[in-house]
Amino acid sequence: MGDPHQQTLAHLDSELEQQKGQEEKYLERLSNKEKILKETKAKKKYLSSLQPHLDSIIQASLSATTYGYTCDKTLSVTIKGSVAEAEALFKSPEDFQDGKSDTDVEEKQTTEHW
Repeated sequence: MGDPHQQTLAHLDSELEQQKGQEEKYLERLSNKEKILKETKAKKKYLSSLQPHLDSIIQASLSATTYGYTCDKTLSVTIKGSVAEAEALFKSPEDFQDGKSDTDVEEKQTTEHW
């Protein structure tokens, strides 16, 4: 391959193949980034939905404690259970991705567990 023109063509072909490989890697990483962003958004939404539930539990326990102090000295308030049971009561992050209505799920949980 002593011909300079053929050497230049071979070099350009090599660079083209490298650029194609880099483009494939870029597109794959871009796809992964979008997937991670979507998962993060769903998890943030799930975590933000927990605060109202925690607030209602705290309020209910405070009300029961207050009632116990004023009306029934034998009343005690305890919260028992496991993490797995608590997670089963609330919807998972995947439910947010399915487009399910927050209100529908909350109403169902409220009527079943309260």
